Amino acid sequence: MQSPPQANGHFYYPPVSDTLLSCELYLTSIGTLHYPAGTSYPSDGHPGDYQFSWKRGRRINDYALVWIAAGEGEKELSTGRPDTFTCGEAIFLMPGAWHRYRPAALTGWTEHWLCLNGEHLQRLRLSGFIPDGNTSLGIPADAGWQKDFERLFTNVAKANGSNQPHWGATALQILLHACEGSHQGRAPSAAPADTLIQRALLTIRENAHRNYSVQELAAAMHTSPRTLERHFAESHIRSPRDEIIHVRIRRACRLLANPDIPIKQIAFTCGFGSAKLMNYNFQRLRQTTPGAVRREAIERQLRLT
Repeated sequence: MQSPPQANGHFYYPPVSDTLLSCELYLTSIGTLHYPAGTSYPSDGHPGDYQFSWKRGRRINDYALVWIAAGEGEKELSTGRPDTFTCGEAIFLMPGAWHRYRPAALTGWTEHWLCLNGEHLQRLRLSGFIPDGNTSLGIPADAGWQKDFERLFTNVAKANGSNQPHWGATALQILLHACEGSHQGRAPSAAPADTLIQRALLTIRENAHRNYSVQELAAAMHTSPRTLERHFAESHIRSPRDEIIHVRIRRACRLLANPDIPIKQIAFTCGFGSAKLMNYNFQRLRQTTPGAVRREAIERQLRLT
């Protein structure tokens, strides 16, 4: 009787010391496995909290990037209907978020993955640099990320069970590269047809950290405040003044998630000029306060840990 095919490749779970924990960014796993057609999935040898079956799925404690280099299969990133998981596709996984995936029995697949963790990733998530939940990603067309992964994989394999602080930074670079490729591959969101407004919105985003006025914005657009306001009234949901404040509030909300940054400092960093003025605009446009936003962000972080 012929033995069933076995997965081949290697994977590593480097130890995480107290010193690495204090770095706020560290690698927790990396692997490359090839599953021939008909191979049982997943292979044995993983720690218990990483093992899973298609029937029950799993939740992991790390941020993870998984991509398929050959073959195909299926994935389910939230409770719903499974979707295809094809060659050249990657998925991003959040700590504590349920998911499952597996290769197709007729094709098998080759999978690569890395897992990382640390408080720095939480700040990047709240800042919008990495996704806020399980999601599919498009892989960047260039091979730079692949070379970075191969070098990291080789270094981990040679390290004989140790973990180096710079590995977390390398893993983060690969993750951000994958996320950037996904953003570039998405269809652009609908933008106002008015080119004056398009230029104004870009200028607002690039200058929201300043105490920027509608008069300065109009001057940068080589028009008058009255003309600028008329264009916004015809083609945009907010006035120029409220758009400036809206962008400031959005930036402030990201910083408020970090309890170590004083609210007064956030007010100046985001162009409000004072904590009192920031509080006024939060109440006017969001019907809340910066303090309430901070409390909600901290409670949300605690639920994720």
